[in-house]
Amino acid sequence: METGPHLSLMNGTFLVVNDVTKSQSCVHVRQSPSSAAVVPGRSVSLQCSLQPKNNKSQIQCPQQDNVHWFRAGSEEPHTGLMYNSTNYSCVYRLSKTIGHSSDAGTYYCAVDTCGHILFGTGTKVDIELPPDPVTVALSVLLCGCVLVIIVLCVCVKRATACAHCRDSPDPVTRPHNENSENMDMRADVNYAALNFSSRKVRQSSKPRAEQECVYSSVRADQHT
Repeated sequence: METGPHLSLMNGTFLVVNDVTKSQSCVHVRQSPSSAAVVPGRSVSLQCSLQPKNNKSQIQCPQQDNVHWFRAGSEEPHTGLMYNSTNYSCVYRLSKTIGHSSDAGTYYCAVDTCGHILFGTGTKVDIELPPDPVTVALSVLLCGCVLVIIVLCVCVKRATACAHCRDSPDPVTRPHNENSENMDMRADVNYAALNFSSRKVRQSSKPRAEQECVYSSVRADQHT
């Protein structure tokens, strides 16, 4: 008796391979701060973090040797000094001492993960020069001179106003003084009556002039 093909079922393992390239496309590099001003001789802390675009994505943090720091226009790379891994982020930090103006520029971090190189947005480092002591001293002196000039102007204005107040007569006593002056002027006026004696004159054909009395006044002005 011939039998056909026989199919036997056995226990097995189902293997699924995730596309690493597709998973890494959901990751971006965030660099902070975007800019920094540093006085020569001090250090600046740069930070580069590998973060998922959504909280549901899980990322694989690369080793510290796969994170590099470099400055635009410079051929010398700088490797991150600290490595920190959390559940959903990878953080890399670099402490850079700014010695002189040639250390200024834009610093970038590059993360090599799963055959891809992801670049940060960059941190622009500027040199902040300390204030010049001579300039500070001149500024303080200039402010002091301006204050002195303002005080002198206020004092002169007040002194001028007080001088005008002393020279102008009091409006309350002014009418009394004017009345006193008028009384003195009246006392200096003398009146005299002129008497013209009447005498007989010859009759003439000319019309007779009417007799008039004329008074005159003499006013003496006293000058001091």
